[in-house]
Amino acid sequence: MQLLLELYYLFKPKLKMPLNKLASEIYRPLANLKSLRGGNQLGKRLKIAFARLFHESHSFSSQKTDLDRFKERELYFKNDIYSHYKNTKTEAGAYVDFVVKYDIDGFPIISAAANPSGLVTYDTYIYLKNYIAENLKQLGEIDGLYLSLHGAMVVEGINDPEGDLLTELRRIANDIPIAITLDLHANVSKKTAELSDILVGYKTYPHTDQYDVAERALLLLLKYINGEVQPKNYFKKLPIMLPSMNMLTNDGPMAELINEAKRYEKIQDIFNISIFGGYPYSDIEDVGVSIVVTAMENNRAVEDIILHLSKLIQEKKDEFLVRIPKPKEAIEEAMREKLWPTALVDVADNPGSGGSADTTLLLRTLIDLNVKGVAFAFISDPESVDKAIKNGVGQKVKLNLGGKTSKLYGEPVKIEGVVRTITDGIYYNKGPWATGLKVNFGRTAVVSIDGIDIILTEGCQSPNDPQIFRRNGLEPTDYKILAMKAKNHFRVGFQDIIKRVIPVDAPGVAGLDLTKFPYKNIPRPIWPLDNI
Repeated sequence: MQLLLELYYLFKPKLKMPLNKLASEIYRPLANLKSLRGGNQLGKRLKIAFARLFHESHSFSSQKTDLDRFKERELYFKNDIYSHYKNTKTEAGAYVDFVVKYDIDGFPIISAAANPSGLVTYDTYIYLKNYIAENLKQLGEIDGLYLSLHGAMVVEGINDPEGDLLTELRRIANDIPIAITLDLHANVSKKTAELSDILVGYKTYPHTDQYDVAERALLLLLKYINGEVQPKNYFKKLPIMLPSMNMLTNDGPMAELINEAKRYEKIQDIFNISIFGGYPYSDIEDVGVSIVVTAMENNRAVEDIILHLSKLIQEKKDEFLVRIPKPKEAIEEAMREKLWPTALVDVADNPGSGGSADTTLLLRTLIDLNVKGVAFAFISDPESVDKAIKNGVGQKVKLNLGGKTSKLYGEPVKIEGVVRTITDGIYYNKGPWATGLKVNFGRTAVVSIDGIDIILTEGCQSPNDPQIFRRNGLEPTDYKILAMKAKNHFRVGFQDIIKRVIPVDAPGVAGLDLTKFPYKNIPRPIWPLDNI
């Protein structure tokens, strides 16, 4: 085996077949035998690199995403990735565990993720892309690469950065087996599917399977490197944009679609089937629903599977459209039902969908209706945070709260309250969503006004874990109403706390009515803008 390996590298310039394919041809009879831990079937210790570049980009948000936005959430380099993500239920956490479990030489390059917001600036993307490319080039001979991507990133002047990144990485190392994982809300391009060997998407929303999805992709990558399988991605884009409000995977239309895909995964040599709901706030050519089947090359079942799933999606698309109440109606419903605590969820200002978390209609309505027993998570307003901190705990403070990102979604609310707590805004998730991950909201203050405790933050991200309250001195079970800038991710973290969830139709950049957005680049016809 060692001689064969040496001969391969000696004559590699004249060979058109990469090592993993050569191994597959030579050792096909051994494919059912247990692979060597930490080595392929040629006895070579495996080297697998990792990079994460993760952002969901809202084309209609005025908040550009620069490098500071990545620093606010996740920007870790090389060996720091091991220490930061160890014992976390994340994609990077899965990679850290995987290389240890299988005795693989790991080469983490970067983990860069920013919270959903506007387009990524060109300079920021080029810096991150070049960092990945240069480090991959410096690694020399490696056996595989795992990329954790979102799939709905948009860059100034580049509508398909995932495809662009893969193009560059293929230019550097054309024959390296590449596995990628994508968010359920990815706008997958044909280029992304074709330039990756293995593509696995989340199957849950709220996304609680990041770790499992990464592990699945890595295991398949290991089999590919060892010559046990020869995977290929089969791709289908549908002319459908879906609002994500009713895309939950525990019940409803998306759950039925995911379960049907899982049924087909039981077929021999069908390795993975991903149905992507897409992210409708990206004004790009590749927007919308897609299906990716990762299967053995020349698998005859794939065409029928994609056809069946496409028809099923077409039949169920209307079920994704839902009506939700305006703030006054939602509050009255909560007060009438008295199921405490009830979550009033401001979905159009959800940071996880690109919202700014500073629209004010829900807060204003709670104040106008004189509702008591409310904890409000949260208003992102660095100016108000700074003023509250300067006044100090226990002191009164007058604020023009929120409404600073865009006057389209409500003017600031003038309040006078008492500063209750001040924290650094840092905590670690304890619930099922990204368990163990460090969350940083920046400096944070709680200001109390008549019956309402308002969390004010410098940062902006979805409040997906009860620690958003507890870290700031508030016990969520003590309140009648938890008003939240969220959509669906929070549900798993709060499932043992909240008795009722009422989504609220307030103004915001992530509104559910897609016909109101000024699209310019999406393909037409497309549902629901067109009747197809």
